[in-house]
Amino acid sequence: MFIVTAESSIRPRGAYRFTLFPDVAIEVCSQWRRVALASPRLWTHLHIREHLDDDDIALWLSRAGNDALLDIEIDILEPYCGVAYFGITNWAKQVYHIAGIFKFLCSLRAGPQRWRSLSLSVLQPEPLYTLIQLLNEQPAPSLRYLYLCSEPDGSDHRFDEDMPLTKAHYGKAYSLSEHAVPNLRRAGFIYVSWRYVFDRPKPLFSGLTSLDLSSGSWIPPLILPDIQQLLSANPNLESLQLSVGSAASDYESDHLPDDRRPNPVHLSSLKNLSLEGGENITLLWDILSIINAPLLEKLTLSNHGLDVDDELAAGITNYIITGNCLGATAPQPRQPGRCFRIFGNPTLRAYHLMIRG
Repeated sequence: MFIVTAESSIRPRGAYRFTLFPDVAIEVCSQWRRVALASPRLWTHLHIREHLDDDDIALWLSRAGNDALLDIEIDILEPYCGVAYFGITNWAKQVYHIAGIFKFLCSLRAGPQRWRSLSLSVLQPEPLYTLIQLLNEQPAPSLRYLYLCSEPDGSDHRFDEDMPLTKAHYGKAYSLSEHAVPNLRRAGFIYVSWRYVFDRPKPLFSGLTSLDLSSGSWIPPLILPDIQQLLSANPNLESLQLSVGSAASDYESDHLPDDRRPNPVHLSSLKNLSLEGGENITLLWDILSIINAPLLEKLTLSNHGLDVDDELAAGITNYIITGNCLGATAPQPRQPGRCFRIFGNPTLRAYHLMIRG
């Protein structure tokens, strides 16, 4: 009963605070309490959302036992900063607390060697890179899921959405090593700079089955080859979500001409594809054109202010419905050499389609 309650009550990754962990496990009669305390699996999900309480965490982890794999979720957000008595823009303090949490968990034999999943949500990116540096120093061999989110509040003047990466973040110590998470299969990097994700000699991830990337306020001008390279390193992807938000507003003037476009990537296991192109539908078009997913079942396309009369929008819709590329349907296509290959052939499988304007 408690296991079912726990699994259904844990909030979605990335959802903002206030969804409590299933404390029902300790608010029952004494008989059921004994059952809960004797079930280590109930205590393997640790959610730190307010200032670190050493005694509570130690007690919680003692109930999980010494060997069970752990799901760690850390939120250094406004509630945490308030309880810990430091400002939400005090990045040095946030970095200090991340390092302190890491060290404390290791002291309880609950360090990276026992992590099955790790989620960290912060207000600015510095703590993310600190955590990556710590993982490089102490690998997590059993980690299957890594979620990192840095989302400043644009409505608050105290935040700086365009805060650049420092030179240190390009150093080797801050680049996620393949030895740090050798068995990683699912990754979510939300509002993590795409300069950090893509500006490197080889792909940041490989061997994934699920990938969720959301850019910050800027994307590289020639991003398509980088996306193709990353997808090529992850041919077994089953779920792919890419979002660029407002960062793609200038993409149209920078995208590659047809004769320099990378070859499509064959993703034979991909079943769920979600693309959010911000204010520029050209990027949706370009990403679709480098993906071959013959077994795709769910396709979600989103674009801010989509104009149904736009030629590119019409071409995308027509291809999805008929399997014909734009060049076969438009009298004078703006880019006649471009054709989607996403489904592999005009005969589509049953799938779920959502197009949001």
